[in-house]
Amino acid sequence: MFNLKISENPLSNAAFQFIFCTGIYLILCLFIFICQVVAPSAKSQLDYWLVSNAMVFFYSLFNSLGYFASKRKESHFQSGVAAFALLALVVSLGSWWFSGVALMEAKSHSWILLVITLSYLVLISIVTLVHRVVKISMKEDNEINKL
Repeated sequence: MFNLKISENPLSNAAFQFIFCTGIYLILCLFIFICQVVAPSAKSQLDYWLVSNAMVFFYSLFNSLGYFASKRKESHFQSGVAAFALLALVVSLGSWWFSGVALMEAKSHSWILLVITLSYLVLISIVTLVHRVVKISMKEDNEINKL
């Protein structure tokens, strides 16, 4: 009845990566919550922020690598950056809600999130620029070979 066609590798799909990272984040937050209920002495409110930064880093790494496997580079760039912003917002709000500690009060975790964000934007921009340069050079090479 339902015919699902995946036009490209789901691992290079920004929406799939967003859902995957958000799901892993929620599972790990639930695990941290259970550990804190079982052993209240091991209670650290910044564990949620650590998990959120790890998921943002995980997304940025695999989204940048998934760019190479993507068939539609321009749409991958746009959807990847939008999904990254949404993921950063969702996990930051989730960590704030779970821990009760705001981002600016989370010690170095706010700086880590900033560094990961800037690194992702620079990396994906460099990859996009390199792809465009290669595309232009291949087009010029084809024009030279035609002559």
